[in-house]
Amino acid sequence: MTSEGQELSGEGVIRLRTDEFELLRQVVREIRELSDDQLSALSVRRDEVDVLRTAVRSVHGELADSDYTALDVVLDRDSAGPPAVTRTEPTGTARVTGMLTQATAVRLPGLIHYVRDWLGGLELSHRTGSDPAQLDALADRFPSAGSSR
Repeated sequence: MTSEGQELSGEGVIRLRTDEFELLRQVVREIRELSDDQLSALSVRRDEVDVLRTAVRSVHGELADSDYTALDVVLDRDSAGPPAVTRTEPTGTARVTGMLTQATAVRLPGLIHYVRDWLGGLELSHRTGSDPAQLDALADRFPSAGSSR
Protein backbone atom coordinates (compact mmCIF):
# COMPACT_ATOMS: atom_id res chain seq x y z
CA MET A 1 0.00 0.00 0.00
CA THR A 2 1.01 3.59 -0.27
CA SER A 3 2.64 5.87 2.24
CA GLU A 4 -0.51 7.96 2.10
CA GLY A 5 -1.55 6.35 5.34
CA GLN A 6 -1.93 2.66 4.98
CA GLU A 7 -0.03 -0.56 5.48
CA LEU A 8 3.59 -0.47 4.40
CA SER A 9 5.58 -3.42 3.07
CA GLY A 10 3.18 -6.02 4.43
CA GLU A 11 4.73 -5.95 7.90
CA GLY A 12 1.67 -4.56 9.67
CA VAL A 13 2.62 -0.90 9.65
CA ILE A 14 0.13 1.92 9.15
CA ARG A 15 1.35 5.38 8.22
CA LEU A 16 -0.64 8.26 9.65
CA ARG A 17 -0.01 11.88 8.79
CA THR A 18 0.33 14.27 11.70
CA ASP A 19 -3.23 15.58 11.29
CA GLU A 20 -4.60 12.03 11.13
CA PHE A 21 -2.86 11.10 14.38
CA GLU A 22 -4.29 14.20 16.03
CA LEU A 23 -7.77 13.25 14.81
CA LEU A 24 -7.25 9.70 16.10
CA ARG A 25 -6.32 11.16 19.48
CA GLN A 26 -9.55 13.18 19.55
CA VAL A 27 -11.65 10.20 18.43
CA VAL A 28 -10.12 7.99 21.14
CA ARG A 29 -11.10 10.66 23.66
CA GLU A 30 -14.70 10.45 22.38
CA ILE A 31 -14.63 6.63 22.40
CA ARG A 32 -13.70 6.84 26.07
CA GLU A 33 -16.99 8.67 26.67
CA LEU A 34 -19.09 5.79 25.31
CA SER A 35 -21.05 3.81 27.88
CA ASP A 36 -20.15 0.23 28.73
CA ASP A 37 -23.36 -0.86 26.96
CA GLN A 38 -22.35 0.98 23.78
CA LEU A 39 -18.88 -0.57 23.89
CA SER A 40 -20.31 -4.01 24.55
CA ALA A 41 -22.57 -3.67 21.50
CA LEU A 42 -19.39 -2.99 19.49
CA SER A 43 -17.61 -6.01 21.07
CA VAL A 44 -15.06 -3.76 22.76
CA ARG A 45 -14.13 -3.92 26.43
CA ARG A 46 -13.60 -0.82 28.57
CA ASP A 47 -10.06 -1.95 29.44
CA GLU A 48 -9.18 -2.09 25.72
CA VAL A 49 -10.30 1.51 25.33
CA ASP A 50 -8.33 2.56 28.41
CA VAL A 51 -5.16 0.87 27.09
CA LEU A 52 -5.60 2.54 23.69
CA ARG A 53 -6.22 5.94 25.26
CA THR A 54 -3.15 5.66 27.49
CA ALA A 55 -0.97 4.55 24.57
CA VAL A 56 -2.16 7.36 22.27
CA ARG A 57 -1.65 9.94 25.03
CA SER A 58 1.84 8.60 25.69
CA VAL A 59 2.84 8.79 22.03
CA HIS A 60 1.33 12.27 21.73
CA GLY A 61 3.32 13.42 24.76
CA GLU A 62 6.53 11.97 23.40
CA LEU A 63 6.06 13.70 20.05
CA ALA A 64 4.78 17.01 21.42
CA ASP A 65 8.01 18.92 20.81
CA SER A 66 9.01 17.01 17.69
CA ASP A 67 8.81 18.18 14.12
CA TYR A 68 7.44 15.10 12.38
CA THR A 69 5.22 14.74 9.33
CA ALA A 70 3.99 11.18 9.79
CA LEU A 71 3.88 8.22 12.14
CA ASP A 72 4.53 4.64 11.11
CA VAL A 73 2.44 2.70 13.60
CA VAL A 74 3.58 -0.91 13.92
CA LEU A 75 0.67 -3.24 14.63
CA ASP A 76 1.69 -5.67 17.34
CA ARG A 77 0.47 -9.24 17.06
CA ASP A 78 -0.32 -9.67 20.73
CA SER A 79 -0.33 -7.14 23.51
CA ALA A 80 0.78 -3.60 22.84
CA GLY A 81 2.70 -1.37 25.17
CA PRO A 82 4.32 0.43 26.51
CA PRO A 83 4.63 2.60 23.43
CA ALA A 84 8.07 3.40 22.08
CA VAL A 85 8.83 6.11 19.54
CA THR A 86 11.83 6.14 17.23
CA ARG A 87 12.38 9.25 15.14
CA THR A 88 13.66 9.02 11.58
CA GLU A 89 15.22 12.43 11.10
CA PRO A 90 15.70 12.64 7.30
CA THR A 91 12.10 11.75 6.47
CA GLY A 92 10.37 13.46 9.40
CA THR A 93 8.65 10.18 10.24
CA ALA A 94 8.33 8.73 13.72
CA ARG A 95 8.10 4.94 14.09
CA VAL A 96 5.79 3.85 16.90
CA THR A 97 5.66 0.41 18.46
CA GLY A 98 3.48 -0.74 21.33
CA MET A 99 0.55 1.56 20.58
CA LEU A 100 -1.84 -0.75 18.72
CA THR A 101 -2.43 -4.45 18.48
CA GLN A 102 -3.71 -5.91 15.24
CA ALA A 103 -6.96 -6.84 17.00
CA THR A 104 -7.54 -3.26 18.17
CA ALA A 105 -6.60 -1.82 14.77
CA VAL A 106 -9.26 -4.01 13.11
CA ARG A 107 -11.88 -2.65 15.53
CA LEU A 108 -10.96 1.01 15.00
CA PRO A 109 -12.92 1.56 11.76
CA GLY A 110 -16.13 0.41 13.46
CA LEU A 111 -15.43 2.57 16.52
CA ILE A 112 -14.60 5.60 14.38
CA HIS A 113 -17.80 5.21 12.36
CA TYR A 114 -19.82 4.73 15.54
CA VAL A 115 -18.43 7.98 16.98
CA ARG A 116 -19.21 9.74 13.69
CA ASP A 117 -22.82 8.56 13.76
CA TRP A 118 -23.24 8.98 17.52
CA LEU A 119 -22.11 12.62 17.55
CA GLY A 120 -23.59 13.69 14.22
CA GLY A 121 -22.10 16.36 11.97
CA LEU A 122 -22.55 19.49 14.06
CA GLU A 123 -21.45 18.00 17.39
CA LEU A 124 -18.61 16.16 15.66
CA SER A 125 -17.32 19.42 14.25
CA HIS A 126 -17.63 21.12 17.62
CA ARG A 127 -15.91 18.38 19.63
CA THR A 128 -13.22 17.21 17.20
CA GLY A 129 -12.89 19.99 14.64
CA SER A 130 -13.56 17.47 11.89
CA ASP A 131 -16.38 16.40 9.63
CA PRO A 132 -17.81 12.96 8.83
CA ALA A 133 -15.70 12.64 5.65
CA GLN A 134 -12.50 13.17 7.65
CA LEU A 135 -13.51 10.41 10.05
CA ASP A 136 -14.32 8.11 7.15
CA ALA A 137 -10.86 8.79 5.69
CA LEU A 138 -9.27 8.05 9.07
CA ALA A 139 -11.20 4.78 9.39
CA ASP A 140 -9.96 3.79 5.92
CA ARG A 141 -6.38 3.94 7.23
CA PHE A 142 -6.92 0.86 9.37
CA PRO A 143 -7.46 -2.75 8.33
CA SER A 144 -11.03 -3.99 8.45
CA ALA A 145 -12.14 -7.28 9.96
CA GLY A 146 -12.72 -8.70 6.48
CA SER A 147 -9.33 -7.72 5.07
CA SER A 148 -6.45 -10.09 4.65
CA ARG A 149 -3.91 -7.79 6.29
